[in-house]
Amino acid sequence: YKNDFSYAMISVDAHSINRPTHYSHKFKIGAEFGFSSIFKIQTGISDGYLTGGCELDIKLLTLRYANYAIDHGAIVGLNENLIDRRHLIELKLLI
Repeated sequence: YKNDFSYAMISVDAHSINRPTHYSHKFKIGAEFGFSSIFKIQTGISDGYLTGGCELDIKLLTLRYANYAIDHGAIVGLNENLIDRRHLIELKLLI
């Protein structure tokens, strides 16, 4: 969906189809909403856990924050000690 001021995008992925990993690690779904190409919000599910982020893009400066989880177990959700929640902060300046 797209109009003059905003857009919405939905994606579905199946990673590592040919690799011998459990199916719970393969399926990912996400959505992105953008407002006037300056502000973007992303959300989704990866490895069964909620992910999210936002991005502010002003001319030469881009600020981005993302939060996601990685489950290092053989099957997602079996052992809470193997879940690694990560935060990403990105600052990009085009010169």
